[in-house]
Amino acid sequence: MLIAPAIALGQVVVERRRVPSGGHASRPDARRGGAAREHADVGGRAGVASDASCLEGSIHPADLATAALVRLRRGTVRAGPVPDRPGAAAQGAAGPGSADRSLGASAAGRAVAVVGPRELALGIARALTLGLVGPAGETALVVRCDVGEHESWRWARWLTHRSAPLPGPDAGRTVVVADGEGTHPEIARWWHGAGATHHLVLVARSAGAVPAWCDTVVEVGATGVTLRRGARAWPVPLRAVGADWASRQSRRTAAIRTLDRTGAPGSDALPDRVALGDLPDVGPPDETRVRAGWAATRPSGLRAMLGADQHGAVSVDLVRDGPHALVAGTTGAGKSALLQTLVLSLALAHPPTRLAIALIDYKGGASFGACADLPHVVGQVTDLDGALATRALAGLRAELNRRERTLAAAGVADLAALWLADDAGTTSTAPPPRLLVVVDEFRAMADEHPDFLPGLLRLAAQGRSLGMHLVLATQRPAGAIGPDLRANISLRIALRVTDVAESVDVLDIPDAASILPSTPGRALVRRGTAGPEWVQVAQVLAPGQRNPVDVAASWTAADASWVPWAGSGTRTSSVPGRALDRTSPTTAPADDVRRYVEAIRRAAHGVPAPTPPWLPALPERVRVEEIDALPLEPGVDPARTIPLALGDLPSEQRRAAVRWDPAAGHLLVLGGPGSGRTTALRTVAAGAIDLGLHVHLVGLDLPTGTAVDLCSSDEDLDRHGTSLGTIVGTDDPRRLARLVTLLAEADDTRSPRLLVVDDLEAALDSLASVARGAAGERLLDLLRDGRRRGVTVVAGARASARALTHAPHFSSRLVLGQADAVADVLVGVPTELAGVRRTPGRAVLVAGDGAVECQVALVSETAAGAGGRGRHAGNRVEVATEGEPVRLHPVPVHVPWAALTPSRGRGAAMGRGGDDAATVHLDTSCGALVVGSPGSGRSNALEVVAVGLVRAGRRVAVVAPAGTLRDVPGLGWSVGHDGLRALLDELETCTDAVDLVVDDLDDLDQACPLEVELLARIVAPDANRDVRLIASARTARAATAYREPFARLRAGRRGLVLDPHEPGSADVFGRTLEWALDPARPHARGRGVLHDDRQVVPVQVADAASRS
Repeated sequence: MLIAPAIALGQVVVERRRVPSGGHASRPDARRGGAAREHADVGGRAGVASDASCLEGSIHPADLATAALVRLRRGTVRAGPVPDRPGAAAQGAAGPGSADRSLGASAAGRAVAVVGPRELALGIARALTLGLVGPAGETALVVRCDVGEHESWRWARWLTHRSAPLPGPDAGRTVVVADGEGTHPEIARWWHGAGATHHLVLVARSAGAVPAWCDTVVEVGATGVTLRRGARAWPVPLRAVGADWASRQSRRTAAIRTLDRTGAPGSDALPDRVALGDLPDVGPPDETRVRAGWAATRPSGLRAMLGADQHGAVSVDLVRDGPHALVAGTTGAGKSALLQTLVLSLALAHPPTRLAIALIDYKGGASFGACADLPHVVGQVTDLDGALATRALAGLRAELNRRERTLAAAGVADLAALWLADDAGTTSTAPPPRLLVVVDEFRAMADEHPDFLPGLLRLAAQGRSLGMHLVLATQRPAGAIGPDLRANISLRIALRVTDVAESVDVLDIPDAASILPSTPGRALVRRGTAGPEWVQVAQVLAPGQRNPVDVAASWTAADASWVPWAGSGTRTSSVPGRALDRTSPTTAPADDVRRYVEAIRRAAHGVPAPTPPWLPALPERVRVEEIDALPLEPGVDPARTIPLALGDLPSEQRRAAVRWDPAAGHLLVLGGPGSGRTTALRTVAAGAIDLGLHVHLVGLDLPTGTAVDLCSSDEDLDRHGTSLGTIVGTDDPRRLARLVTLLAEADDTRSPRLLVVDDLEAALDSLASVARGAAGERLLDLLRDGRRRGVTVVAGARASARALTHAPHFSSRLVLGQADAVADVLVGVPTELAGVRRTPGRAVLVAGDGAVECQVALVSETAAGAGGRGRHAGNRVEVATEGEPVRLHPVPVHVPWAALTPSRGRGAAMGRGGDDAATVHLDTSCGALVVGSPGSGRSNALEVVAVGLVRAGRRVAVVAPAGTLRDVPGLGWSVGHDGLRALLDELETCTDAVDLVVDDLDDLDQACPLEVELLARIVAPDANRDVRLIASARTARAATAYREPFARLRAGRRGLVLDPHEPGSADVFGRTLEWALDPARPHARGRGVLHDDRQVVPVQVADAASRS
């Protein structure tokens, strides 16, 4: 019956009406007067608690006056019109008979729709809902409303309500409220199969929106309320109530239930404190008792002692009651103590061979205390290490897959059957232990790692058969557990929670919100569909430990008072020294927990430890020899791959050798300062040398102490048989450009070459200063087309926008520590592996077939270049290389005379230069021209030439201003510019071969043009004299000099251009010099470019003054 009881409560909840003075009704109708008096009486009694505005805030509903609530619960009225309402008689006569009879006649329908203006319709719907739920909340409530209308029904949160599925046909008394047209399809399907104890209140905008199957309609208007059933309609005396009033009434209802619950023996009769050691099968922390408990373990269950109720010990079984559990409790409710009790109780009852425990603590890592040291614990994850949480999830997925394969191989349905078969000796498959995953503060973990949830869903769905169990604990249960996960959680435990809605979310009842703060560990347990059970959770205490308790003063004593919800949780009395202390710690004493843990550890001595579902974090230091010692992955050829790192494969529960194949393409190593980028490049270089590849290093060297590092000369490198080529820094752009040019111009894949560049951006910037940027383009050509030329590039760089523009040229990327996860994703790291890696050398290798987190290996001393290493060293010969690698040596800054090798040909030793920085000779067989800017070292260069010619046995004549050039020992002639004429006259008649060295020929040409003309005729090829001219001049004058002898010297293209950055330097001999220029030393004295008929060579002229 729907309408009649609703109208009855409607009369109760209308605003209080006063009877006219004198206490008589306006009409002498006994029935109506009685109704009015009863209505006024109930309203007055309700008014005892009507000043309950104090409930808004932190005051709990249990603080309402008990007597007032009992009176409200007992108050009832007849369904009649309010006596003093104008027009009531007319309304009563409008229907067929009296109002109560007409309502009773229409109450056969269990579904009623309320239509009319929104606020008025909601007021009527509130009254109907409160009436159907009942003043004691004995009927369950389910609210369904459109999005945006939740606030309209917020007042109902204090009532007993079911937040998920609509009740089934066999469910108990339930009221369903449907507000909004969006709910109609779902409600229609449910209503057609609803049970006889189910009622529906449907709120609609208009009569046209009411479904056809709902034939009872309450229409609300400005003038009154009309009830329609079929073709009949009559007014009814039903009043709307506001949301505030409904909220107060619903809280009174909750208070009645709370007082009923908390006053029952199931709550107050519980002990205030329970010691775990006092419970059956636990006892004191003794290893002998622990072993005895393990011996009695049955594989079909996973039982743990939880605490005690008024009848005795209470236990839970995660196999029978689970397989998974939800624990809810606010701060101070005893949630951490419950988890410690549960974990320790399970460890006391089950050996590590039967139970493994994984702890996930998102409360800072302190929830489990000493329990983390149990031999059952296979791993612990905290919110202080987000990367470990990701690895743990992958490990749990892998463990689930492994168990599926194990059961399939054994041909059994679940883990319990496999253990029974193993105990019976009928299977050869070793059963894994049950795995318990305990998560403290599940909501925090879910918020931080939302990708964790799908993995837990699968574990929850398949955990029962695979022997994997979840215990999820949270302070804020509302909304934390989704319906998919909740469907697999049968065991629910609620300690004290702060809101009725949270209690309902966990237990479907509000009772956990009524638990006092002074009783930590007080909880309600619900197993599946069974009713809730009160329990006092045990603390990890040795047997016999209790709180000291004083006898309290009589509750009826005149001088005694009770301060409910006091911050100390203590009942106080004015009698000195008389108090009942109801406080207890929320966690067990650490010394007792430690004693139990140590007893279990002693009992587990010699017992095999369970296999962790995930391996520990990668070590911070790994040696290349360790990588070589690992098994090879399928398809990996050790003769062609370089050991690079130790890889972490949590999805496979193992580690593996990460080896890089240079033939697969270029490798980009990304990382900032201190990330281990240079170390990774050194590891690659050393491994490539060990394979016999020709290796060139840019911007780095090999570690101190390696075989290559100990080589001090080219002869040492040859003697060691190393394949190391050029080592050049980015501060030597000319030599770097020369190396890139030689590699880019090569077209030979028979000798694999590896170019290792540390700081790609710096290298490109350095090359940009050579040949107007053409050198940088040659490096990019190697990136684009290096494999065709047999060149592989390994480049290190910071993860900058510029470096990433070149990333597509690299088939593999080794990503070291980045600023944040976003930076990782931008360079191609998968989201699940993205994150801050602070350990130097910790990286993610992203290749074509996936990504793997790894720790880069370190090169050991004497490893590189030693001609083979490790157990795969014999395979080195399979890498075919021909010839020696290109070794470009730096041109010295200073060349002493002793560093020159004497000339054995027609030239003179000038200095050291070229690709090998060896002695460079100037060919003077047809004369030579030395040019340069003032101060560039022209006179020094001519002195070096003169000395060399004299020591070669040539007759040398010097024409120069006063200086060391004229003082060279062994000269045939040495004159100043003023003695040129006399010297030329003598040379005209001389028949011997003479080398004529003239300094500042350009000045002499201007001062003595006639003598210079004579000189040109004497040195001319057709003069039939063996006189060769070696002269110097300023670059600018020589570049524009077309008279003889300048024209002939320039055409001969033999000479030396000092300070080649000087304008006009390339014009002297008509050759480009940009690839031979040294931007690092543009105006260094003695630095120049030597020309012969075939090439230009950078050179540092020797210091003639050091010849002594």
